Amino acid sequence: LIYLVSRYNEIVYSQQLEVTQWHITDSIIRIYFNNTAYMAQQLDYGVAVVAYINHPQTSRLEWHPFTVSTSDSNNKSYISIKGSGKRTRTFIQNILATNSISTQLITLGHIVPSCFRFYKFYSNKIIFCSGIGITPFLSIITKQPPNSQILLVWSVNNMNMIHEFSDTLRSLSGT
Repeated sequence: LIYLVSRYNEIVYSQQLEVTQWHITDSIIRIYFNNTAYMAQQLDYGVAVVAYINHPQTSRLEWHPFTVSTSDSNNKSYISIKGSGKRTRTFIQNILATNSISTQLITLGHIVPSCFRFYKFYSNKIIFCSGIGITPFLSIITKQPPNSQILLVWSVNNMNMIHEFSDTLRSLSGT
C-alpha cells in the first residue's frame, strides 16, 4: 500500500521537463534540461540535489534517483548517467533512439534537498568520491574561489572512467 501511495504521489506531483541537449561518451551520457522554479531554489543552497527522474519511454512507473548538478548556464541543470545496470543502459538507449532532442521528455519527481551545502562554509576541502559520483563534486570544484585548497580523492575501478572526465579534469588542474 505504501508503495502504491508513493508511486501515485510521484505521478500526481511530477513535472515534465524537456531535454534540451545531451552529450555522450563511451559509457556516460549527460542530459541537460531547464530548471524548474523549485529546483532552482534548491540549487541556490548547494550545487547539486538528488531528484527522482522518470523517463516515460523506459518505464512509466519506475523512478530512479539521480544527482542533478548545476550547469554553467543559470537556468540549466544536468544529470550524468553511467550505463552500469539494465535500467540505466535501457534509459540511455531510449534517449539515443530518438534523433530529435525536442521530443525527449523526462519527468521530475520529488527533490531531496542538497547534501552538498557544506562546500560554501570552508575554504579547504577534502573530497572523497567514487566512479560517476564525481559529478556533483566537479560542480563544487568549478565554483570555488581561487584561494580555496581542495584535495580530491577519487576511486575508480578502471581507466575508462578517468578518460570519460579527462577534459574536465584537465581544465581543473590549475584550480
